[in-house]
This record gives sequence, structure tokens and C-alpha cells, in this order.
Amino acid sequence: MKKFIQDYLGFLIPPLVATKKAYYNTAKLFVHQLFRSVFENDIVAWKPDVVHTHDGMSLPLGVAAAKRSDAFMVFDSHELEAHRNPPLSPRQRRNVEKIEQRYLPQADAVTTVGQKIADHLVAEYGIERPRVIYNAPPQTSRPLPEKWQQPARGSLRAEANIPDDAIVLVYTGNITMNRGVEQTLEGMAAYLKRPGANPNVRLSMVGKTRPEIFDAVTQLAAKLNLQDHIHFHDPVSPTAVVEFIAEGDIAVIPVIPVALSYDYAMPNKLFESMLAGLPILGARLAEMGPFIEEHQLGVCYDPVSAPAFADALATLLSNGAAPRLNETRIAELAKQFSWEAQEAVLRDVYAGLDATGNPLRVAMVVPNPCNPDYRVVKQAETLAAAGHEVCIFCTRPVGSDLPDLETINAVDYRRLDWSVRSAADGFLKFYLRRLLAK
Repeated sequence: MKKFIQDYLGFLIPPLVATKKAYYNTAKLFVHQLFRSVFENDIVAWKPDVVHTHDGMSLPLGVAAAKRSDAFMVFDSHELEAHRNPPLSPRQRRNVEKIEQRYLPQADAVTTVGQKIADHLVAEYGIERPRVIYNAPPQTSRPLPEKWQQPARGSLRAEANIPDDAIVLVYTGNITMNRGVEQTLEGMAAYLKRPGANPNVRLSMVGKTRPEIFDAVTQLAAKLNLQDHIHFHDPVSPTAVVEFIAEGDIAVIPVIPVALSYDYAMPNKLFESMLAGLPILGARLAEMGPFIEEHQLGVCYDPVSAPAFADALATLLSNGAAPRLNETRIAELAKQFSWEAQEAVLRDVYAGLDATGNPLRVAMVVPNPCNPDYRVVKQAETLAAAGHEVCIFCTRPVGSDLPDLETINAVDYRRLDWSVRSAADGFLKFYLRRLLAK
């Protein structure tokens, strides 16, 4: 009998495992609804006046929770969801476009990070033009909790033992491949081969990296004879980036337009570099290129051409040193492009909602742990400073020790356990309860 049971289970288990795997793979196609099933009831129970969602995965959730709460719905598009990198499959892209076509017109207000993305959303979905809130750093000091601060640092040059007479190019952000790092190295190598080139050019990379990426970058640098020209720096606190990079000479923004969302990018490093006073060596992207040239912030180049990079760098160094922005010019730009200027746009968006309550209860939703997602944090703290009650509903990954609830700078953070697998397990239960409640 025991052998029979073992044989029977041995017969059943493989198809059951295969069925379960197929279920979870299918569930991934409905990730927007899975996300909704985890968060919607908790948001509605909080009784918000405004549901303010970030990123495409939270869009259906925001519309549904706002309707059930008789609340306004605001959506912040951090990028073009259907045209992000790595690219979606054709099926995934069609699914995202269908979701945006259905839900974006139902938002009471839409905001985004750049003019080109705003234009695209209008053309694709026929919505009122989104308000642009650039992802700029604050000009004034903002407190951060200790857990979000990096250890105290020295200066950029001292940290890597870079001599004072070296020309330091600064790259900020995640250090990984296909983000322009390898093209920057190839461009530097091309520049150093030019007659009259300054041989003491360095590249300081400030940001997170992984061991395999560190190895790949250092191997490429060695291949190009640049091993003595590159330096890695750990990330700095988001409020300390401007001060830390200001000791450099040139900011390099080598975004590769491998997707439409990248071509339309207006990255935070653009505004950080501007407020640090660094001249910019920037990829000629659809919006960033004209922006750099219009405001005379630096020189643009073809991001996939090493000779173009070399030419642009030579232009910036034509007088021996790249011309920095002076304090007067930085102050003028800050009036238009610092976070303090963007706060005015956000407050205006909320004024346009014509909400009767004051203060408002704002349920802000982001599909990550917000630990921190600094764009979300800045918006939440801006609204809290205006007197509104703000709670960020965010995720807690499996195995994370992040707290269920915490309050930081007058903003509550409520984290719900989230994974596609765990959400799929409760998916049918959520919709059965919704059906029975009708």
C-alpha cells in the first residue's frame, strides 16, 4: 500500500507543479489587477479625499480606489510605461497601452517628468495635457531620516585621491551596462588619442553597482588603457548629490535612447548637475539636448559615437578648463528648475481639483518600497507641508524587515506585503469578496 501511495503521488506531483507554474506565469500578465487586489481595500478603508498614484502599475488601482472612495484621482507618469527599457514584448506593450487608454482619461489630473512625455500622452490618449513636474533636487536643506543617509563623506577628489589639476568628469546614477558607461569610456579613449588632448582626464562614477558590473567596467577600462582614469564612488544621500559632485569639472549624462522613454528622458542628474554649477556633456536626446543648448548648459553629442563624444569634450576644454556656471546663473536657473519651483506646480495641480475639504487626506500609492523613491517622497512632503494628511501606500518585498507603518517628516508610510506569487494566491478571493459586496 505504501509503495502504491508513493507511486500515485509521484504520478500526480509533476503535473500539479506544472499547473501551478503555469498559473503564476499567467498571473504575471495581470500584474496591474494583482496589484489592485492587494492595495485597494486598505486604501478605501483609509477614506482618502485624493488617491495619488505613481507609475503605470498603480493606474487601475488608483481609478478603482478613487471611485469607491468618492475621491479625486491624480496620476504621476514617471516614464512612458509602454516604451520603457528593457523593452516590453509586443503583447505586454499592447496590454499596457490598453490599460492606459482605458484608465488615463479617468484621472482628474495627470503629471509627468518632461514636456515630450506630456505631448506623447496627449497624442496617444487624448487627455488634457499633463502638468510637468521636473525631477529636480531641492535648493534648500531637507531633513532625511538616518536610515536614508549615507555615511559622512569627504570630498569627491579626496575620496579617490584625484589630484587638483585633473579634469574630473562626473557620472551619477546606477553604474551598469547599457546606460552609456561603456560609450563614455570609449569616448574618453577617443579624446585622449587626439592631438593636444589633456592627458589627465578622469571619470568619477557615483552610484550603485554590482560586482559583475564593476568587473565588466574595469575590464573595458583596462582594454582601452583607462584603468588609471576611472574611479568608483558609493552612492550619496539624495539630498547631498549636488554638493558632492560640485567638486567635479564636467557632468556626463550619456543616456542611450534605446527606448522612447529614454529618448524623452529629463533625468534628475540633469538638474543636479545644473544646480552644482557643472557644465554638461550630454547625450543629444529629444528633449534634454535642446534644453541643454537653450539654457547654455554645455555641449551635446551623439550618444553612440565615440568620436562625437571626443569632439564635444574637446569643445568644452578648448580654453583649458570647462566653463562653470557662476552663482548668479545658478540662482536664475534654480528659480525655474529647483524642487522649490516644481512644488508650485504640484500645489497648483491640487488647487485645480476644486476639492472642498481642507486639509485633504491624500493616499499616495507607489509600486515599490519607497525606501526612498525620492520623487514620491518630495511630492508627499510638499503636500504635508501644505497642511494635508498624507499616507504613502507602498510595497514590502518578501523577507523584508521594513516596518508596516512609520512616519517620516509628517508623512505616514504604510507597507503591504507584495509579490506576484502571493498576490496571485489571493486574487480570486479579492474579486469574490467584491462580487458578493455588490
